[in-house]
Amino acid sequence: MIIEPTMLDALTFKPHGVQIIEASAGTGKTWTLAALYVRLVLGDGRAPLEPRQILVMTFTDAAMEELRERIRERLALAARVFHGDASAVEKADRFLLNLRDNRGANLVADAMRLDSAARSMDEAAIFTIHGWSHRMLREHAFESASLFEQRKIDDPQALQLQVLHDYWRLHIYTLSAAQSLALPDFATSPADLLRKLKKRIAERSHKSLIAQAPLPDTFAQAFDARSQWCAQVQASEERARQLWREHRVDVEAQLREAYQKDLKANIYVPASYESHMRSMELWAQGSASDKNFPVKFSTTKLKQGKKKDGTLPEDHFGVYKAIDELAAIKSQAPDTWNGVYDHAADWICAEVTRRKLQRGEFDFHDLLQRLHYALNLPDSGLPAVIRAQYPVALVDEFQDTDALQYGALEQIYLTGRDWREDDDSALVMIGDPKQAIYRFRGADLGIYMQARDAADQIHTLSGNFRSSKPLVDAVNHIFLNADKPFGDIPYQPVTAQKADSVVSVLRPDGTQWPALTVWTPQDINLTK
Repeated sequence: MIIEPTMLDALTFKPHGVQIIEASAGTGKTWTLAALYVRLVLGDGRAPLEPRQILVMTFTDAAMEELRERIRERLALAARVFHGDASAVEKADRFLLNLRDNRGANLVADAMRLDSAARSMDEAAIFTIHGWSHRMLREHAFESASLFEQRKIDDPQALQLQVLHDYWRLHIYTLSAAQSLALPDFATSPADLLRKLKKRIAERSHKSLIAQAPLPDTFAQAFDARSQWCAQVQASEERARQLWREHRVDVEAQLREAYQKDLKANIYVPASYESHMRSMELWAQGSASDKNFPVKFSTTKLKQGKKKDGTLPEDHFGVYKAIDELAAIKSQAPDTWNGVYDHAADWICAEVTRRKLQRGEFDFHDLLQRLHYALNLPDSGLPAVIRAQYPVALVDEFQDTDALQYGALEQIYLTGRDWREDDDSALVMIGDPKQAIYRFRGADLGIYMQARDAADQIHTLSGNFRSSKPLVDAVNHIFLNADKPFGDIPYQPVTAQKADSVVSVLRPDGTQWPALTVWTPQDINLTK
């Protein structure tokens, strides 16, 4: 079912069920969160809650402290407004004044509740996602099957490397002499293997606990196939090296002339000739080469780099052809390592997890994994316990949520719940969905869309309080005329709300800069 977003009114919003608030930068997400917090404390639209019962989560320590302070200020100002403080009333916005007017005869009690909440913000349930996970595992050790006392590891990579050495002893030391020929291609050392597995291990940190994978049948086959290929490469490379050594003087003389008149300068820079020949001499003597040498002097590469009216060096001695054959063999490397690297990453992650659990240790990434695991244990009572502890959760910057984070919230606030009955829980997710495309920050667009599909209602904030009107209009114009610029996430236009909505930025001649300048390929001289 497709839910059309509606404009959010902080005064009438009902914190019940699953709610998503989608808002661009500068549209007042933090203001909205603080306004909803005030209403939750008052019990406006539901039973009143204390700060320790309202879970507020964000993703950095700095954002957490800013939220805490902004909410504290909002509660304190609201308390003074409800008390009738004239200076506070003068500072108050329309939301607070309307909220006060709607509360009727209970203003004194409301003011006391707001003031008490503001004074207790140091104990409020405002956390980073990892800080909250740690607290849940510690507070609910029985329900989560966790230890009461655990020690944080300061250097998790040291434990990873220790485990990887064990993997190396178990699986690499047992290779045959023939299979070991492929070992430098697989990894030159345990530390080198750890570097190659870095991405795979990071991907597994966003999953629940991993079972230690058995050694795949293809393990030996991979080393057998790669060893045969490595032997072919070595034989071919030695033939090419020998030919270069035997005919170096003649070949270098040919190439010196070709660099000057027959080869394209952007590929074979004449000024680089001497350094290229030194690199080839080192390679011919047995040194390892980078990806450009010796392939740069294969017949295929020389043809690609020949000027239109140039002449290729004559291959009287078979040197260029030998390098061509070497390049061809190198390009036919069997795809054997992916399965082995996957096995190594699974084995290492599982063993690291096992040892940390055995020792009562954890690191930063374990917290979400262990909470996710605990919430999904058969017949786990932990989701209900946490939901009772925090009836309402407000998740800021929700677009940065990954599978583990959303999975934990989903298990607590969504799974098995019937929002139409007597459950008074609420999960309110606030963020800019367009930023869910930023995978480098850990965001997951698929997870955001999953959460969006599960929402009872989607709201938007359409007023931009940060940018000038010309800039807002320009951005709207670009994205409203683009074809699905953010994939399945619709672009919601915003309106400028700044009092001084026109910002004059002048050129030296006194004319005004446009709010946004777009450079097209036709505007740019690519030859410069």
